[in-house]
Amino acid sequence: MNFKKFSKLMLGIILLCQLNACVLSSKLADKENLQLTKVEIDKDYELKMKRLYRSIVTNYTKVSAGNIIDRNLKNNSFVYIGRESCPFCREFVPMLNELLLKSNNKVYYLDTESDSKNPRIQEFYQKFSIDGVPALLYFKKDGGYEILHEDDVLPEWINKMIEN
Repeated sequence: MNFKKFSKLMLGIILLCQLNACVLSSKLADKENLQLTKVEIDKDYELKMKRLYRSIVTNYTKVSAGNIIDRNLKNNSFVYIGRESCPFCREFVPMLNELLLKSNNKVYYLDTESDSKNPRIQEFYQKFSIDGVPALLYFKKDGGYEILHEDDVLPEWINKMIEN
């Protein structure tokens, strides 16, 4: 092989490598942009869910842990326990709200974030066996109460509470 052919071959290989590097770089940039877009979408979704959460819970009557323990609430009422910073609570509240719109029952809201400094919050958690949020209680007309458990189906549980 003479020098000219060898030079042309090497030049071709170098150009091919550079072209391949440009394509790879472009694909990596597209992937980074896609990931950035996903993060932006996630943040936008989270912001929208927080706004929705706030707009819904403003329709509920705020209550403290002490009010619940001392039973300073109406019978035949629901007590939703949660906080805005909880992603599970933000997903739960719209479903809960849609189901409760059909009932005439009073709905109370215990904000565990703003009530966290209340010394009675731990007493409340122990008395009602609450170990996390979101949680839902129903205070019956006979003075008893029911707790929504993990294995309960929300629409069926609410209907059962309203019918009793």
